[in-house]
Amino acid sequence: MPAARAKNSPLYMRNFSTIKDNPDISILIATYNRAEILHETLASMVRLDRPGIHVEFVIIDNNSSDHTRRVIESYQSNLPIRYVFQPRPGKNRALNKALDEVNLGKLVVFTDDDVLPRPDWLTVIHAVSDRHPECYLFGSRVYQIMPEHPIPCWEQIKKIIPAAEHNYAPTEQLYQTGRCPLGANFWVRRHLFESGRRYDETLGPHPTNRISGSESSFLLQLQQDGYPILYTPRAIVGHRPHPALLTPAGFRRRAWEWGRGQAHAQPLPAYPLLKQHPRLWRLLHSGRWLKGCLYYAGVLLQPRRDKRLIGSIRAHAYLGSNHEQRRLADRIRAGQPDHAQNLSLLNHQ
Repeated sequence: MPAARAKNSPLYMRNFSTIKDNPDISILIATYNRAEILHETLASMVRLDRPGIHVEFVIIDNNSSDHTRRVIESYQSNLPIRYVFQPRPGKNRALNKALDEVNLGKLVVFTDDDVLPRPDWLTVIHAVSDRHPECYLFGSRVYQIMPEHPIPCWEQIKKIIPAAEHNYAPTEQLYQTGRCPLGANFWVRRHLFESGRRYDETLGPHPTNRISGSESSFLLQLQQDGYPILYTPRAIVGHRPHPALLTPAGFRRRAWEWGRGQAHAQPLPAYPLLKQHPRLWRLLHSGRWLKGCLYYAGVLLQPRRDKRLIGSIRAHAYLGSNHEQRRLADRIRAGQPDHAQNLSLLNHQ
């Protein structure tokens, strides 16, 4: 189906006879121009065990220009899908549109368009949630599905920019303060969204301005507000990284995005100095930026290819964090704190 038709289509695809009100579980998947990857994910969802569980798959098309909608329509007879179209770019805008306008289930599960869940994924989610009615937030294991050929320096790269892997503990337990699930595999009781909780739309995947860590910001803020997060090791999904991300350029881009996200999840350096002497704070920040640039220049002179790669990834993470710290500082000085800064500001109180 041409992209123009998708853009002019109704918000929801309503011709699914299997969709009913008040499902037990709503699974939210935002997607953008990854039709073939989404196709594999939906095929794996068809194979899920869901005996006696009323499930709805809410697929949010974030203005895709490829054949994403055709892929979604091809699963009409196999999955209870609700289609949502969000023309404004940004994954968090897509998720917020679904949270605002869809009659969601008692449990709202968040995952990605590039996962392969184990067949018992939903039955474990349902059982764990029933067994712990006192908990409102849950997360589980994510393992990385690696390509056949080994990636040079992979173990070192993972120490700088965390891979899409999450194996928090061997048994069910609460996350420690400051720790939370990955965005590819966590779920929330609907009650929290009924109170107005939403994702920060300045963070997250975006076609032109990606800042990693949107789910972490959302979950850690809830944790700060007194909602513990329960980990279970049994509701497992595999994550398939896009091949373009497993290249030197992809690693550097990911490091920059991850660094920017870290600026939102950690205390702003010398925050009291920023409030009292903003010019001095900016001068010190410029010094940190220059330090990062000089380090990067030295890295480029490294004769060994592996050291150049690791050093460049480390430099991009450092510079990305410094770039975002300056943006946050400018917002704070302008008197425009927003949700993206809440966690950072709380860490100074």
